[in-house]
Amino acid sequence: MRPNRHRMPANLKRIAGRRPRDGARPGGRVPVAPDEAFAALANVLARAEGVSEIRRHGTTRLAFRGRLFAATVDGSLVVRLPPAHVEALIDEGIGGSFEPDPTRSTREWASVRGSEDLWLALAQEALQFASGS
Repeated sequence: MRPNRHRMPANLKRIAGRRPRDGARPGGRVPVAPDEAFAALANVLARAEGVSEIRRHGTTRLAFRGRLFAATVDGSLVVRLPPAHVEALIDEGIGGSFEPDPTRSTREWASVRGSEDLWLALAQEALQFASGS
């Protein structure tokens, strides 16, 4: 283990590591349409002060005081987190780095598939990161 490496919070390991039930995908509950899952978490997070929904190019994105922190892309949740946390998600097999186009990837953005619970937990962390708290 490298020094100063971000460790995966225990609650995320627990959520991501759930055993699938009938019809469920690994890492979550029975699948919900990504748009429905994102709408549910947007309803929860949009209540926080400074959070707004931005609609562009047919998608909804969440921003804190104009700074994007969560969106859906191709059925995955894309969140902005500290680079060390993104690396931890990749190492744990929970997510991957987000590549807006084939020629570049971003260090602070992770792409994650999984359950609504996992998405909500990660989106809340992304909000904390965007707000600086």
